[in-house]
Amino acid sequence: MVSQPEHSMHDFECCRNGKRKYANPRCFIAFVVFISFHTMMFGIFGLWKSNSWSQHLPIKPFTDKSNGLRRNLQSISPLQAEILNKFQLPTHGHKPTVVKRYKSMTTNEELKQKCSTCAIVSTSGQMLNTKAGHMINNASCIIRMNHAPTEHYKEDVGSRTTIRVICHMSTENVMVNAEGILSGDGAPEKVLFFGLNANNHRWAKMNAYKLMKQFPDVDYYSLDKFGELNADIIFELETGKSKKNTNTWLSTGWYTFLVAIDMCEEIDVYGFVDENYCRKHPHKKTKYHYFQSWDKPDECDYYRSHENASLIGGHRFLTEKAVFSRWAHLYNITFHYPPWNISRTSEAPVVDTPWVRKVEEEKSLPLMLFQSFAQWAFGSMY
Repeated sequence: MVSQPEHSMHDFECCRNGKRKYANPRCFIAFVVFISFHTMMFGIFGLWKSNSWSQHLPIKPFTDKSNGLRRNLQSISPLQAEILNKFQLPTHGHKPTVVKRYKSMTTNEELKQKCSTCAIVSTSGQMLNTKAGHMINNASCIIRMNHAPTEHYKEDVGSRTTIRVICHMSTENVMVNAEGILSGDGAPEKVLFFGLNANNHRWAKMNAYKLMKQFPDVDYYSLDKFGELNADIIFELETGKSKKNTNTWLSTGWYTFLVAIDMCEEIDVYGFVDENYCRKHPHKKTKYHYFQSWDKPDECDYYRSHENASLIGGHRFLTEKAVFSRWAHLYNITFHYPPWNISRTSEAPVVDTPWVRKVEEEKSLPLMLFQSFAQWAFGSMY
């Protein structure tokens, strides 16, 4: 009888000794199997948790014919279908119901704000050297985003602020720059937070309460869960793509536009480029933020990197801008610096960007599992 060689502790030591890790081939194989198994299990868990198994089954698409366009949804949950009848969606003659979904963080009362003219001021480097400050200050309501300052940039971006829309991810940056953002001449009358409802965003809600305590003269509001779901549904109806299944993060600009459309009779937008700008100006370099002291990230490079991101998710900036172009046909929206070519006489275009076409491709099950794992691990940021 041939005796089997005994395994020494040396054979397994590599799995826990940092200096000799992977020295034994069997240890390396075991490690790969371990990681592969756990990736698969997390992927299955993610698919089950998000009900993606049922969402990828053939479902009769939702059709909105109210403005002559057919917009098909990849998947729609029963809850989404239930609330579709509770909200006005962006169509001719109808504005999305958004403003009242922002509730006071002190009294829980609905936000009540109406403006005749509004200026949406971008954080983009497109604002530099525009000298648009005077035009912006003439608006009855001025909307800014996240931690974009006015101090040192008033000639280009104006000085007043009526509303500042802040993403939960930007609360840290706002706290660092709070004195220049929430006090002084550029202090907002109201701050609108979004993204504070998720359990894993409690840190952001704590930041918001700290800001409320430090700057009590500002009124603070937070978008409720119905409002956030409504923003998701509008994106899905406009693009025909599931926000959750594509691991898409809606930008602060998206929430800002929805607020402005509901709140304002006339909207002037400053510093937003259209969805074709980067393709038409491949060599032009512009700072992503007008207030950043370095040249990187470049605006178009940043947009493209997010538009093409899939596994760990990203913003769909260019696709959102295609939607904004559609909305400019429906409402009184004018773009400045740079101007957009919007033909009011033509029919509102269907959103058809490279990202929209890309996600129409069928995904393999392994890719779905890995993407679900990545969404569970990283996508929770948004």
